[in-house]
Amino acid sequence: MKKCLAVLFFSIYLGSAFAGEKYNFASKKAVKDKKSVQFNECTAQELADKMKCGWNLGNTLDAHGCTGLESEQSWGQPETTKAMIDAIAAAGFKTIRIPCSWANHFVDSNFTIDSAWMKRVKQIVDWAIEDGLYVILN
Repeated sequence: MKKCLAVLFFSIYLGSAFAGEKYNFASKKAVKDKKSVQFNECTAQELADKMKCGWNLGNTLDAHGCTGLESEQSWGQPETTKAMIDAIAAAGFKTIRIPCSWANHFVDSNFTIDSAWMKRVKQIVDWAIEDGLYVILN
């Protein structure tokens, strides 16, 4: 049987304010997979069967109206902790959805994402992967 260990879906919503503009992806600055997790091929149905029931982090990383790391708590949500992610896995959930916005975290006109924000998102995603959860980052 094929085994799918983790799935990451990335989507960046730039909004209609940026419609029609060209974007250059800075591939030299991108975080590259270090092959730390073995990904195996499976069908969409096999993946859905493995993902089972999921849990939604809520809009903690998707809050807008402010910038910086404090935006994680701007809608009254607590800061996400490793203990929270561990509890989700321990409760039997197999999948976590982590909604995330990027537009409030651009640091320049080239749409570079604030490195502290990127590290925070990665930290939460890594906690979930370490616990064997499927991750939907959108």
